[in-house]
Amino acid sequence: MILGSSAEKGGTARNVAEAKKSSNVIKLQQPTLHKIWAFKEIKPVKNGVSTMFNVPKITMMDFRERDSLKYEINDSIQAIHYEVENNRIKFRQEGILIPVSYRIEKLTKKTLELILVIDYAKGDDKKQGDLVKLIFNQMEK
Repeated sequence: MILGSSAEKGGTARNVAEAKKSSNVIKLQQPTLHKIWAFKEIKPVKNGVSTMFNVPKITMMDFRERDSLKYEINDSIQAIHYEVENNRIKFRQEGILIPVSYRIEKLTKKTLELILVIDYAKGDDKKQGDLVKLIFNQMEK
């Protein structure tokens, strides 16, 4: 066979099309953070930080927007800017980094497990480490 023949080009084009099709299937099967999650439960973490930090119950988190998280707390919808970096969800309020974040521990199509992490330092008062695990299920449509 002569390289560059029409038969080879057709075969190559078909192989490329099949590869794209299979990669699209893989992309569709990947779990994503960017959906609505309903609170399921809260659990303690091993070797968690001992603090009097009060963890408010967030009943719903909507990550569909890529930079603004909407969440429900005490029957009120709130919004905050967020960014995902190195498997960590960080928050900013008016450009200031908030000293708590979520570490994504598990993400499947139907389950999101987050570790609430504190990174607070003011003078000699420092609190750093894991607080609790929050488990969410994908909200049904």
